[in-house]
Amino acid sequence: MRQLRSAPLVFVSMALSLAWLIQMWSDHLQRRRADVEELPFGLLGDVWPVVTHVAFWAAIIGALVALVLALPALGIRLIAGPERGRMPLPAIGIVASMALCAPYLILAGDAIGRHALWLLLCLPTTAAGLWAVRRVERLRRVPWWLLLVAAAWGATVAYGFTAGMATWFADYLPAAFAGYDDTAFEAARNRNWATAYQQIYTAGAAELAKGAGVGLIYLYARKRFTGVASGIALGAAVGLGFNLVQTLPNVALQGGFHFWSLQVYGLLTGNALFTALTGAGFGAASQLSVAKLRRVVVTCGFLAAIGTQALTGSAFRWYVWVRSSSPAESPVDYLVVQPLIQLAVQLPALVICALLLWTGTRGTRAGLTEALNAEVAMGQGAVTDVEMSVLMSPARRLWLRWTVLRRSGFAAYRALTRVLAAQYDLAAAGWRVLHGMRVPPVVPPAVAATSPVPVPGPFAGPGPVPGPFAGPGPVPAPGQVPGSGPGPASGPADPVQEGLAELDVLRETVMMRKAELAKVAA
Repeated sequence: MRQLRSAPLVFVSMALSLAWLIQMWSDHLQRRRADVEELPFGLLGDVWPVVTHVAFWAAIIGALVALVLALPALGIRLIAGPERGRMPLPAIGIVASMALCAPYLILAGDAIGRHALWLLLCLPTTAAGLWAVRRVERLRRVPWWLLLVAAAWGATVAYGFTAGMATWFADYLPAAFAGYDDTAFEAARNRNWATAYQQIYTAGAAELAKGAGVGLIYLYARKRFTGVASGIALGAAVGLGFNLVQTLPNVALQGGFHFWSLQVYGLLTGNALFTALTGAGFGAASQLSVAKLRRVVVTCGFLAAIGTQALTGSAFRWYVWVRSSSPAESPVDYLVVQPLIQLAVQLPALVICALLLWTGTRGTRAGLTEALNAEVAMGQGAVTDVEMSVLMSPARRLWLRWTVLRRSGFAAYRALTRVLAAQYDLAAAGWRVLHGMRVPPVVPPAVAATSPVPVPGPFAGPGPVPGPFAGPGPVPAPGQVPGSGPGPASGPADPVQEGLAELDVLRETVMMRKAELAKVAA
């Protein structure tokens, strides 16, 4: 079993903590510039609630705890090297990450705890949103547990980080834009610059924190990505979790309006849409083999998310300024005008997201079809021709599930769901192996001639190869570690051989799931 790597989690936690420390120092410098000598940091003042004081000291203590833990971990790494045995480096990394993320968890927990009743009201709509974003994947879908992990990151770390950064910004903003002459022109210029800076700052902090969660899922569960659609679903899930906690204090202040704007018409067109753009970048990166291109598409996703959120916030601030000299707002303003403004501003992002989803779904369908054709051609029973037609058709899959539920009960329905999920995992692994090989695999003429389905081009051609997933070199037996056995000393593990070994394990899993289904349905 591969050891869990805590380095990505530690790196993200350190980056978020560093951003907080930079804001603390900026606040201190701006207060000195404005000759505010009461306190070195604004968040320690009486104007802010107690929870901000607690978060402030939690950030200081968390950074110190992480530093104390980093010193022995670094010593272990230098002394023991690769042969560190049972030394608990992953556990040290996880504890250090929790210490660094403590202030964000405190702020998010305070928002949830003080508005628990509103949380119960908003949970059904958020659950409906998660159900909807999971349905954007027509074939292999992200498992529910992974969607819930993504939503939990958005509701805790991402929200707490953004709330803390916004509090720092609100504290030192007056001092940062002080010094202009007290004239109408200078006041207007000051207000416009402050508004623009605030929208870009808030959007950047929120999307970087939410995108960090998508990035961690990409690093730890990359095999769950089946193209752009998976990235969109996971990004939207992070945004929905963030939106859930963001709704609570706003609904407590203004009630129905913020519930309507954040949990009804803005449920899938606000934070969910912003982070879906980031997720689309990670989903596209999962299909690319060139590292430079992966970095480019991920950066484009981040920039698209930040720009869309900043533009949306600026449009509403402009609308509030226009309405300031008008009569009191009416229900038409809440129910019609503001939703239309949000739709108009976000329409380009919605179109881009829809096009990415369409093209990504087509690519996923082509890749899974290629891998399933190979499995059917091998004739090992993991996937048959009839099963492939069901796997590639959402309508047939739904009809099969309903038939099994009606005839054999819920236990058989669950067993069938596990069979389909295992077959999709097998197809996704086969897709990775096919496109990760340097030499295109081939199918023996006898297999190609008897195959019930047409075999695509990469499998055509002669050659004494035992199956379409057999690459150059010997194929390890089931359970054998690639590179082990007699012969010269084994070098680095071959990714092709690792993929072939993974396929053997997944085939066994599919056959086991089929046996369970037959036993339950009997």
